[in-house]
Amino acid sequence: MQVTLLESNQLIHKFIVQYAENSHGLKPKKGKTNLMVGNILMCEPKQAPQPESKTGLGIGASMKKVGRTIAAAIGGGQSSSSTARIKTSNYSMLLWYWAPSSALGSIVTNGLKLRPSGLLVFYDRLSRALSKWDTPEHGHLLLCEVSLGSVYKSPHGVGFWASAAANGKANTKGSRKIPHGYDTVKGTGAFMPDWSRNQTWQGAIVPSGATVRNPRYPSYELDYNEYIICDESKARVKFVVELNTK
Repeated sequence: MQVTLLESNQLIHKFIVQYAENSHGLKPKKGKTNLMVGNILMCEPKQAPQPESKTGLGIGASMKKVGRTIAAAIGGGQSSSSTARIKTSNYSMLLWYWAPSSALGSIVTNGLKLRPSGLLVFYDRLSRALSKWDTPEHGHLLLCEVSLGSVYKSPHGVGFWASAAANGKANTKGSRKIPHGYDTVKGTGAFMPDWSRNQTWQGAIVPSGATVRNPRYPSYELDYNEYIICDESKARVKFVVELNTK
């Protein structure tokens, strides 16, 4: 894995800062927040440079400037009857992921591994990932490219799916923790990104719009969307983002 420090004047750095700021806060916010974005590391396999993209943000290998490596410093209810089953074509999203600070170095080096529950969960709102921090004001979150595949929409989050699978109550098969025939469970939250403001990065959808209320249902079990997978190969760490919430 090659780890490089992004410079603050790079387009991708500014783009990630925008994504972080727009997805911070339980409710739709106006004005500035207390969030500060520090160093951003880009993580990628060692490979030959790729052609610069001509779509989306247009961020290609030629725009990356290799800085000093700082890898060593890396260490937020409905009834079940409203569940919707949605088959989609394969696509990927750039989503937030929380891990204990002590595990970040290993994850950057070796990739993500399934949790003891047999699941991994990602978020399109930074606030939900921040709520799991083991440090109150300063730490790191990961931005991962997640291949979602076929999505099963549910009113329930990762806690339900881990428990239901363990108790044999989910429509699962074999060792799978999510419904058979689907690649991802999307737990639907009361607050979501403004989907009309989506951007793309190297083919992945980036839900970087501001937080808005989800009008789909009258009540929600979750505050934020959760994207739950049971195949670690579907997610790749792309960035390590340092954050300060003082």
